[in-house]
Amino acid sequence: MKHIKYLFLVCMSLMAGSCSKYDDLKDDVSALGERVALIEEQVKMLNDNVAVMSYILDPQNRTISGVRTENGTYVITLSDGTALTLTVGQPGTINEPEITVEDGYWCINGERTDVSAVGVNGKNGEGYPEFRVQDGKWQVRYGEESEWKDVPGGDAGDASLGDQLFESAEVNGNELVVVMKSGDTYRLPIVPDLTCAISKSGFDASGYMLFEYNQRKEVNVTIEGDNPQITYPEGWRAVLVKKDEADASGTHTLTIYSPMSDEQTETLSRSGTASNEEDVTVSVQKGVYWAMDKIRVKIGTPVVEPTGNMAEYEEGKALTIGNFELTKSGLGGEQSVEVTEDVSISESGVYFVSANDVTLTYDGDESVENLVILPNSEEVTSITLNASKQVKFTGTLALQNVNVQSGLDYAFSSEKEGAVNVAFNQCSMDLIPGAMDGANVASKGLLTQAKGEANMEEHTLAYFEMSDSDVRVTDAGVGLYLIDNMDCTKLVFDNNLVYYTGTPTATDYVKDFNVFHYGTGRSIDELVLTSNTFIDVESESGKTKLSNTRGGIVYPYELPKATVSNNLYYLALQNNPAFLIKTHTSNKVQTLVKEHNYGYRVGSSNFNVFQNAASTLPEGSTAGFDAAIDGVNDIFNADRGAVFNKEDGVFTPADVYKNYGAQRN
Repeated sequence: MKHIKYLFLVCMSLMAGSCSKYDDLKDDVSALGERVALIEEQVKMLNDNVAVMSYILDPQNRTISGVRTENGTYVITLSDGTALTLTVGQPGTINEPEITVEDGYWCINGERTDVSAVGVNGKNGEGYPEFRVQDGKWQVRYGEESEWKDVPGGDAGDASLGDQLFESAEVNGNELVVVMKSGDTYRLPIVPDLTCAISKSGFDASGYMLFEYNQRKEVNVTIEGDNPQITYPEGWRAVLVKKDEADASGTHTLTIYSPMSDEQTETLSRSGTASNEEDVTVSVQKGVYWAMDKIRVKIGTPVVEPTGNMAEYEEGKALTIGNFELTKSGLGGEQSVEVTEDVSISESGVYFVSANDVTLTYDGDESVENLVILPNSEEVTSITLNASKQVKFTGTLALQNVNVQSGLDYAFSSEKEGAVNVAFNQCSMDLIPGAMDGANVASKGLLTQAKGEANMEEHTLAYFEMSDSDVRVTDAGVGLYLIDNMDCTKLVFDNNLVYYTGTPTATDYVKDFNVFHYGTGRSIDELVLTSNTFIDVESESGKTKLSNTRGGIVYPYELPKATVSNNLYYLALQNNPAFLIKTHTSNKVQTLVKEHNYGYRVGSSNFNVFQNAASTLPEGSTAGFDAAIDGVNDIFNADRGAVFNKEDGVFTPADVYKNYGAQRN
């Protein structure tokens, strides 16, 4: 009883201390939330005020159409429709960057940049700084296309809201009078009936309106004022016409005509540089004031913002190929490429296909790091990869919804002295084994490693998955390996259909087929072989000159751990012993989970799940199939609702087995 009382007192003491710590934690979290909100508000105020400062220094022939106040801030509308927000705050203690202008250039914390703030000699300023706080530090960039960089000495620190740029602002008659903290005073005219605003729809990400040669485009313009004028680059033409009736889109139509040919407008070859020679400019007058707006034009292909899976990849989100997750950071920032039509490829990349029935032809000679081909949306279900040359890779190979076509002995080869990742999901492929006599046959298959290297043992698979895929063996023969001569840390073979398209005979059939072939002593650390259907592909070959005359569908040197369940294995005619799993020599599976594997064959040779029993089996399991082989000859019995159609590749088992084997809709 004393022990109980003592324990109760200790618990109460701990609870009291925990409550105190909990209250402190709540206070800390609340303070942190307030500080984050304060910094966000300060960043917005700073960026808004810097935009106003940039306009004051470089109006670019834009006047102020109107000014209104909202909660102590000034909302300034310019003649081109741009809205600016000016906030005059009380001096604060926030440790924000010091922003000045020296000799016409922006200076941040006393360091001069190479970005001009003031227009000179007919050239506009080059933009203004934009700020943010990241991980407690101030960062700056100049335009959306530039990179964020740390501001020297730019720790955000603790703060109270303040403003370092403006001392005061007020509307005085037809002027906005602004006094800077430096003491400089600016009087900005307010001209309410002077407007020149060009619609900016239809621009690419870099701010250009893009044209083909000899193309015409129309743009809406809102104009208030007198004497409208237009200018345009050499070789171009533009016409401004007033609409009969003004509408919400504008009062005038600006029609722009691109050059007839590149030879006629050699100046367009410099269209990548940001100069005023590219501008189509509209200007309008009211008294002594002029308002101007402009758009940049050039010949080029629009830059399309990524959508679908491509957008998620660019945002850093994980894409799933079967059970394999793929991210941009995991691929070392690999470039993404959108594909909308047939194309030849040879470079490393993540190719997002946005249309059905598109063929990518691989014709590269050098190794690529990554080759990833994915649909950009669920609507894309038919993609073809024509491996006209062997795809040699050193990083990740991942295909989804891809029909692989190749007449090579092996379509893919790992060239890395180390581990690679491979994933096939919802793919299909036609493969052909070696010559039927097997006397001098060279092995064939899908994936192998670089040949002729001294360090062949270094080539491994960190992860291999084939899921929801179809493998069609289109000719009789001997020696066909999906994975040849590579160690594998984890191999997942799930919900696949593998079948010989022909009718096996005593002299014309498929033999020595392996999902995994041990080669020079290759092993699998962990195998997952689930819900697959194998039709008329024998795992052994009889007496040939091949190194493995007695193998299994999965034939490793060693296999410490395996899960083998829900598989169907069917042989209309069996000529040699056949196994789902066989380890080399007398090696045993150390840990095995197995259930619901069913098989049928016509023949008298050995036919089983395992040729070598596992060292450890779950209680009640055996080393063989889960039913006597000759007792399940109704797997594909049409009288019991089964479908067995090699022409269409449809193999639906009888109802009693419908939950086993490859599941297809």
